[in-house]
Amino acid sequence: MAQIEAVLLFWVAIPLLVTGCGLLLDRLLGLPSFEAAWLRWIAAAAASVGLGFILLAMKALGREGRGTPSPAAPPLRLVWRGVYALCRHPMFFGYDLIALAWGLAAGSPGITAAALIFIALQLPFLSREEKRLERRFGIEYRKYKESTPMLVPFIMIHRRKTQC
Repeated sequence: MAQIEAVLLFWVAIPLLVTGCGLLLDRLLGLPSFEAAWLRWIAAAAASVGLGFILLAMKALGREGRGTPSPAAPPLRLVWRGVYALCRHPMFFGYDLIALAWGLAAGSPGITAAALIFIALQLPFLSREEKRLERRFGIEYRKYKESTPMLVPFIMIHRRKTQC
């Protein structure tokens, strides 16, 4: 049941919300659409890469982690290879690429902006998720976290550690 709810949330409810809010932004602000064919090619490439990240992450969770993305059947082992070596949340990265690609393909600055807002809003959720993973996998996860970007492959944001 949790997996069906997750599918409905991430593949139906959120895309409808992002699309609706984006189109509303376009209308309220009178934003012009962008109709360049090359943007549609970029959108197709981004969506393809995003879908690839999602599928590879799901496969890795099943094979290496012996579980699923669902909290009802989480991975038994920490997965850190493959797409998980590129970023700690490859499924979210893939999903985010698809959301941005949708805005570009639709030629809607509002949908693109709404997708970016959604990405920003998911960061606190991912931070809470990481705390749970640290409790679950301990030092192994902390080492993984120190060496792997959170969301965007190849982009590490280092926080300064404060001294007391």
